[in-house]
Amino acid sequence: MPPFELVTDLSAGDPAVRARAACALRDLGDGAVEAIAPLTDLLADATPLIQKVRSARPDLLLFMPNAVSDAKLGLEKINEFGLGQGKIPTVSFSITIAEPDMLQSVSPEVVQGIMTIVANWGSKGHEDLIAELKAKYKEPWMTQNVISTYGDMWLMKLALEKAGKADRRAVAEAFRTMDGGPSKHYPGGQLKFDEKGRRVGAGVVIVQWQNGVPVTVFPSDLAQSSPFWPKKS
Repeated sequence: MPPFELVTDLSAGDPAVRARAACALRDLGDGAVEAIAPLTDLLADATPLIQKVRSARPDLLLFMPNAVSDAKLGLEKINEFGLGQGKIPTVSFSITIAEPDMLQSVSPEVVQGIMTIVANWGSKGHEDLIAELKAKYKEPWMTQNVISTYGDMWLMKLALEKAGKADRRAVAEAFRTMDGGPSKHYPGGQLKFDEKGRRVGAGVVIVQWQNGVPVTVFPSDLAQSSPFWPKKS
């Protein structure tokens, strides 16, 4: 993908979000970056911020709210100004914008085409789990928190069995020396940890809102649907 000529950064101001934004901007190429304002301003009125986005007409909008209420205000104003539904490609970096609560706040049309990059999500291979989640708990889809916690329980089971006893030092050592094969409930890599405690080969998931549901579109081996890249009009 060629470098973007202009990327507009409209993100929450806390350090964690700013760090994610900095990493994304570093990898997007040599185009100009316009940082508009922290999203804390959205709690009152999104109009001044989205007016700046409309004036800039960026090739890519990084929209990273920390709360559903902020996402609602921003997205409604983006659509009101005629910039939504792919007219300006919009990418986020958190689960906030793909939570089921979003559809209690905005219509499916408002979020159509938006992508977000997350640590985990319900994906190909999780069909039975997703069906059970819907039937038993009435959840519309499997979010990062659900699938990760489910995987954590199996990971703990593996460590306890390897340790052979419920002793914290033994279980900790079991985690350090674990080699549980390919990961089933986390994107990419192995159930194995390096010297820094990071899972070997861990990846990320890109989720895109399509027809009222945030579905996994990357990586390809986990994708539930093909992605579409909105074109700036």
